[in-house]
Amino acid sequence: MGSLSSVRRFAHVATSLRRAALGFSREEGGATAIEYGLVCAFVALITIGAMRILGAAIIEAFPKAINFPTSE
Repeated sequence: MGSLSSVRRFAHVATSLRRAALGFSREEGGATAIEYGLVCAFVALITIGAMRILGAAIIEAFPKAINFPTSE
């Protein structure tokens, strides 16, 4: 009898997990959040890459802009 009750408990847990998985697969809010997260990560990677590529040029440009002669 002990083994039959453990089989029933396992079947109950499996059924509960199946219902939860089906309910989760129908939920679209989580998928939207993941999509936005991936877009933000992609934008961050592009921004970091652009800063690494253009960083030296920008650092050199600021002193030139500050010391730019003005006509008075």
